Amino acid sequence: MGFFIVLRTVNQLHLVNLAVAPAARRAGIGTLALQAIEHIARACGLPRVVLEVRETNLAAQLLYRRNGYRAV
Repeated sequence: MGFFIVLRTVNQLHLVNLAVAPAARRAGIGTLALQAIEHIARACGLPRVVLEVRETNLAAQLLYRRNGYRAV
């Protein structure tokens, strides 16, 4: 239904890719994936998760915003 790829750096977890199958979108899978990613970061003792998202990917931007992420 979906997957994510993260890279651990010295002081953060970088979310490289998060994808949910089109038929499974809007069912909370993206939020569950973000929760799992945040759990991984905490378990590794990393203070933050960072990611990049295209300006045109409004659905992803909304997902991240709803889950407390902010643009920097």
